[in-house]
Amino acid sequence: MLSCVKGFHTVGLDLNSVFIENAERIRQKLNVENLTFKHANMMTQDYSDASLIYVYGTALSDAAIRNLKKALTSAPPNCVIITISYALNDIETAGIHDAIFPVQQVLPMRFVWGDTDAFIQTRAP
Repeated sequence: MLSCVKGFHTVGLDLNSVFIENAERIRQKLNVENLTFKHANMMTQDYSDASLIYVYGTALSDAAIRNLKKALTSAPPNCVIITISYALNDIETAGIHDAIFPVQQVLPMRFVWGDTDAFIQTRAP
């Protein structure tokens, strides 16, 4: 968890307010600082102050990924974006050139539900 690394402030987003409430309760119980949870829509979020974005959106539809890509264009150049199960450029999105999110590395991952890949991308200048 990057909030435990000095100098990083981590923000967790979710549409489900119950998840946010539970996460905040756990954060307080563990006394974790530099960590904030927000009831927010990642599809409309402003990412202009992000340095690293992790998207665990394996169940997102193609339309949702297109909306997410549009929002992620607000990320600053060289921002690292990690997605699970797909690269952002796997889904064609009108008005967004594929070169904006180049894949830097693909890592095999194991989750309780099975194996997939993590795609490490950067926001191109």
